[in-house]
Amino acid sequence: MDENTVKYLHTQNMKNHRKIYDSKDGHQIKCVHEDGCYSYIGKIVQDFDPNLILELGFSWGGMTKVFEDYTKKGVSIHAYNKKCGRSPDKSLFGKRVEFHWCDLLTKPYEPLVELCKDKRKKLLYCDNGNKIKEVFIYGQHLNVGDMIAAHDYPKEIYHDWDLLIGKTKLRDTRQDVANMNSVLKNFEPVEHDLFLEKGFSDRFWIKVRS
Repeated sequence: MDENTVKYLHTQNMKNHRKIYDSKDGHQIKCVHEDGCYSYIGKIVQDFDPNLILELGFSWGGMTKVFEDYTKKGVSIHAYNKKCGRSPDKSLFGKRVEFHWCDLLTKPYEPLVELCKDKRKKLLYCDNGNKIKEVFIYGQHLNVGDMIAAHDYPKEIYHDWDLLIGKTKLRDTRQDVANMNSVLKNFEPVEHDLFLEKGFSDRFWIKVRS
């Protein structure tokens, strides 16, 4: 299976899948990811064992709950959403989860930049509406050993850009893509073949060089 096939399957699957994450404490939280992906994402996060999670784009809080379920009690989770974004039911989350509403893309959001520079081992999860810019703006501040991830990779990041740019109304320019790639060149893929085989649209990378 290649990325174009995954892109097609992702589009088809999204029409019919449950859009629900069944949390370990018995709650059902809306989450617009493919059915079956949560345990795989959780296993990657659990094996990585971060001390800090920065989630860009929490929507109903489904993926936030995945992160809470698959990390240790002392792990801080900061989840960010657009100012006009949805509000999850905060009663479903523990005190280590903090929700923030702010503009992340017009310019770098400095409190988040500082957390990206934090010395704690961390995961930056990009799903706030423009992954290409999110990876560049915030991924560049991560430390060696940190992990970055992006949802909707086949749909929003993987493209034949030379073919598409100039022929479609894309939000991202060739420079935006070059900026993102200048960050990802310092990262190595984590389990990309597995997620490709399963038809899941998330991708993870770990930073190996400055």
